[in-house]
Amino acid sequence: MKIYYILLFLTSSNAFSQDIIYGNEGGKINSIIKEANNENIKYVNFNDPDGSVQILERDRIKKIIFQNGAIEVFRNVPAPSKLSKEEVKAIILEKINRYAFDAKSSLRSYRGTFEADYLKLWIMRSRDDAPFTEPILFDFSRAYDFQDISYRNNEAFINVFVGFIDRKGRVDKVKLVIRVIEKEQAEEIVTILKIYNRLLAEENIRVDDK
Repeated sequence: MKIYYILLFLTSSNAFSQDIIYGNEGGKINSIIKEANNENIKYVNFNDPDGSVQILERDRIKKIIFQNGAIEVFRNVPAPSKLSKEEVKAIILEKINRYAFDAKSSLRSYRGTFEADYLKLWIMRSRDDAPFTEPILFDFSRAYDFQDISYRNNEAFINVFVGFIDRKGRVDKVKLVIRVIEKEQAEEIVTILKIYNRLLAEENIRVDDK
């Protein structure tokens, strides 16, 4: 598939052998995560898998890189959600297709759909409904950073460093910038993308909300 490159290209590694927890105050823990709930993460030390289970509160975590390469970002995390993954996908598409535009032109809107769990985005031409770019597949299980929303006049700009699938089917990292004309919608878009990031990143962990 031919991919049109319009985003900032960075590199990333796909080789992970453990869950790496990064703390808000620096430092990291090489771990095996056993359980995640809305208050904390339960893990054992990677070098002592039969050792005692440790508990770490979510508000002390900056991010987690899971052994499968998924990344969960804890920066300004939204309140816990009871939405299913399919419900979250539907909200994302409704928001993107209604409010999202190319960062370089408020006349070119984004159009999205999902291919499995990848968010597939096009930028559309200004005068018709034909695509301006080839589609790009974004992997929000690898959302490396949700930056603060930038407000300019009556518009808002969402900035997310996120994984995308390159032409060889590998995951690399880009900066996705979305212009939101109705700026009050920007926070809702960021929130639902963060919820999706959490659902994907923790998909293989037993979540206990009791």
